[in-house]
Amino acid sequence: MAGYKDLKARLDRGDTIIHDAAVSTELQSMGVPMDFVAWSGPANYTHPSSVVQMHERHIRAGSDIITTNTWSTLRPTLERAGYGDFVREINARAVHLAQEARERASNGRDIYVAGSLSSHITGRDPRTGEIGFGAFSSSPQVSAEELKQYYGEVTGIMAEAGVDFFIVEA
Repeated sequence: MAGYKDLKARLDRGDTIIHDAAVSTELQSMGVPMDFVAWSGPANYTHPSSVVQMHERHIRAGSDIITTNTWSTLRPTLERAGYGDFVREINARAVHLAQEARERASNGRDIYVAGSLSSHITGRDPRTGEIGFGAFSSSPQVSAEELKQYYGEVTGIMAEAGVDFFIVEA
């Protein structure tokens, strides 16, 4: 199984690498319910077969890189959505579901699993002090220590689960 070093070598050679499409948008188009706060993140827990199917579609369409369904799975977001007790399971499962799709649909091609990290944890709700998911960008910033804690938690979980590398998405 290929990993990041192999991907980097391919990029250094100038190989064309195809990245998958919008994960949450694809899940939504498949009829997976979107959570008001955590959007598609809970689907790793509530609709795992749909997540695998979505990744398989991307692989069969020619993607070399598939992105974990973790854009909205940082602890503050999942806590606000009522999934705070499932942070580890939702993030690890996202990697495992992508790996399952890779095993089922790759036909021997090298497929890389990218761990998605959102850049949208930007502020606090001025009314409640809750950490915001994009909506509170004009409010006081989340401290560097808090960001380190939240991103450290999910990157540790995904690394342990076997993600090939991480990407930060806007």
